[in-house]
Amino acid sequence: MKKYICKKCGHIVHSASKVNPINWTDKHSCVFITEEVIFLFLDDLRESGITNMFGATPYLQEDLELTFEVAKENLINWMKQFGKDKEA
Repeated sequence: MKKYICKKCGHIVHSASKVNPINWTDKHSCVFITEEVIFLFLDDLRESGITNMFGATPYLQEDLELTFEVAKENLINWMKQFGKDKEA
């Protein structure tokens, strides 16, 4: 089961298969990206040394086309879990 996140509004969908865009009645359309893709991008960005990770939000916005709010929330989630995989 993967966690899919809307690039625009942050809606979350858990699904075993790829999630198609969702069109809402207010004309908003959710376009999804997996949390895994976001976290891998952040891992690569960290390893590159291009920026201090506290300044990673604009990179998420530019490269993955996330809104500021979605980028910031996912950066915080990545920071909270960073290193936990290695501790286990």
